[in-house]
Amino acid sequence: LRWGMVLRLAYFVLVHEVPRALVINADHTGIMFTQVKGKTWITDEQAKAKDKKVARHGDKRQFTCLASTSASGDVLPHQLVVSGKTSGSLPKFGKFISSMSGIIIKKRGGKKAVPSFSFILESCVASVRNIGSFSVTCDHWSDNLTSQAYVKDIAVPYFRKMINSLRTTDASVCKPFGEQICILIIDCWWGWLDSSFRSWLKEKYPWIRLVFVPANCTPIAQPMDAGIIAKIKGKLRKLYGSWVCALTQEQLQSGTDPKDIKVPADVPSCKKNLFEWLSQVVDMLKDDKDGIVHCWEKTKLLRAWDRS
Repeated sequence: LRWGMVLRLAYFVLVHEVPRALVINADHTGIMFTQVKGKTWITDEQAKAKDKKVARHGDKRQFTCLASTSASGDVLPHQLVVSGKTSGSLPKFGKFISSMSGIIIKKRGGKKAVPSFSFILESCVASVRNIGSFSVTCDHWSDNLTSQAYVKDIAVPYFRKMINSLRTTDASVCKPFGEQICILIIDCWWGWLDSSFRSWLKEKYPWIRLVFVPANCTPIAQPMDAGIIAKIKGKLRKLYGSWVCALTQEQLQSGTDPKDIKVPADVPSCKKNLFEWLSQVVDMLKDDKDGIVHCWEKTKLLRAWDRS
């Protein structure tokens, strides 16, 4: 199945002369409000006894991050999706401008019509410059409308930027923006498979081709699942841990009794911190271009550029 996917990708690459920089893979992942992996901060005895006395242990609150990279090792801005009904559910970084909105039919737990909204910031905010789309849904899960927002606000600007950059160096490398075929590799999640999303994409951006990772093949055929998502979460946990340690030291030095040390876990604080840290992670990954390419190599997808 993976080899069939490689051949489909190779067909596009050969027929449309698609450079690696114009092939991207996007994947969703859940971001926990409390960045503690497994049972790191409790003893084995507490874990076995299901002891919940340690603050925030077992906290399941989360939101969704849609991350993406290119076959050339570039890291794109993230799309973040939180639970809510308006832009008021987003951290207060500035004025949000509506990018995409509508009513969708959720099928989980029975069919029901629910609103979905996506926003961009009116002006660049340094602390979240690598967050390209801010979305709000009823349950923090992505949907076909947030998928459209991702393409419009993140993928298309990236393709435009890369095509202009490539043509500045050598105009023969690719065709002009809007003519050059670009590729989005995605998995078989309903929001990508949805007919309304595919129809919208074909009408708005006919030069973007979709290549689907075969069902049940994401561990071996999707670059984001071959180590890139793990890199993102590892760096995020490190930033969270550094913040907790700094807060703890500050309170201890001011005379706070150890048992009275507090680490903010309210929703507004968690969202603001995590949005800013996820933006920082994009910059960190840009310094690990070889590592990103290595994850693509593990999936064998780079064979698509092997003319032999």
